[in-house]
Amino acid sequence: MQTTVTPIFGDGTPAAPAARRAHVIAVTGGKGGVGKTSVSANLAVSLALRGNRVCIFDADTGLANINILLGLQPKNTLEQFLNGGLSMQELLVEGPRGVCVVPGASGIADYADLDRPRQQALLNGFAQLESQFDYLLIDTAAGIGKAVVEFVLAAEHAILVVSPDPTSLTDSFALTRVLKRNGYAGRLHVLVNNSEGMDAARKVYQRFSQAVEKYLQATVEWFGHVNADRAVVSSIRLQHPVVLAQPEAPASRCFTALAAAMDELCASEPVSSFGAHLRAQVPEAAVDPARVAMELLKTPESELPLARAANLAELNRQFVDCIQGEKGSPEELIAAIKPIIDAFVARFQCFPMDMREAIYRYLEMADLPDQEIRSQVMLLEQLYEKRYQRPLMDKEDSLFRLLNQVRHSEPEFADAISRLQRNYERQFHPGPQAALASLVERLRQSGVREDDFVDCIETLRHAFAENFGRSYTVPDLELREKAADLIGGILERETSRQATLAVIASEIEQSSTAQERLQQFLDELE
Repeated sequence: MQTTVTPIFGDGTPAAPAARRAHVIAVTGGKGGVGKTSVSANLAVSLALRGNRVCIFDADTGLANINILLGLQPKNTLEQFLNGGLSMQELLVEGPRGVCVVPGASGIADYADLDRPRQQALLNGFAQLESQFDYLLIDTAAGIGKAVVEFVLAAEHAILVVSPDPTSLTDSFALTRVLKRNGYAGRLHVLVNNSEGMDAARKVYQRFSQAVEKYLQATVEWFGHVNADRAVVSSIRLQHPVVLAQPEAPASRCFTALAAAMDELCASEPVSSFGAHLRAQVPEAAVDPARVAMELLKTPESELPLARAANLAELNRQFVDCIQGEKGSPEELIAAIKPIIDAFVARFQCFPMDMREAIYRYLEMADLPDQEIRSQVMLLEQLYEKRYQRPLMDKEDSLFRLLNQVRHSEPEFADAISRLQRNYERQFHPGPQAALASLVERLRQSGVREDDFVDCIETLRHAFAENFGRSYTVPDLELREKAADLIGGILERETSRQATLAVIASEIEQSSTAQERLQQFLDELE
């Protein structure tokens, strides 16, 4: 790896153009929980396996989880680089198969909110990364916040990760609309994650693409799909990319195909400067808002805090009036509110609201669909598991909830038990003795009638005949049948012998009678 030293705080001039630059790809998504970071990690490793030099820039300032998925424990973060403590080279962490990671920092300000020296430092850092690698993957946050839009607008390619979930498609549509409104000039590719196969993924893409063409007059390109695969869940828990943990898994084969498609896509395309595009997102004449407020209010430097407070109060009033006056679309208002919350969190390390109350109020909205509530609850469980590396509910809690839900319905209870039994058999392949013990245990339960036993026995006999092509017989029963056949044969032979003896006796009797008559006749002749 190169050891080029880059100035921490630039002198205000752009970095010298490199002879070659990396292809910059933003991996983004309109909704959290669609597997965006997993796609970034596994696509990066798949590209590295094809001989590419790959770097992932963790731009998710809310969670910064790429290092968790790759099993890395970085000692430093981007925040230390921006504060002048480290160079970009010192910040890089090498992961699986040589993939390098620029660790993110939860809560850092968006690029546009940084002061000029830190903006220039970040631009110089990107210039260095572009000169070192073949691919630079930007793992953005989810949603349509300003930080997401800035990074996507600066990338030559953007992979929009969607899932078959309808809420994912609507949120991705909102992100696409914001990108179009901001004049995105790159290529927007759609990747369908957690799909049931190619055909199902194509249908999801077609629905999304048709909506974008109809309502936004824009075009999104098909990039590919990743199958829903339990191997991915296992790899996340192991903090090891699925393409390395289980290379032959369905999801791994999908990532391998995606890497090949990306190489082919970028082979003949010219490379543009990511840093230059990012610089264009913020005017060069950026100034301190507090300084502007001081000048407008003609306030001395010593009274600057008071001017800032007065300006904030006025801005707050205008912003509330804007919302109540039905100005601005929901997407525009979200894009305006989110940076304020992010800046507050960066300063005070807490949210400016009671999150439990906010979640409760959100879930209690009268017009919130049932499916949306289910999706949010499942997402909370997934975030808990990702953070603490264990399920929210242990096995006993899950079992209690299941039994409590079906306790008043005998058919549902029986169906739940049957599903558990089938799942157990799929995982552990129990032998005949285990199945027999389970059957006997169920037949011994109170309430089982004689007819139930008869039906069960007849069903087993029928299954035996279908599997082995002959009727079922137990050994003693077979012996009885053989004995009955033998006795029957003996009786038949005895009956035949008796009949033969009767015929012989009759013949003897007839012969004796004839002899007597013959003797009488001889006696008469004498």
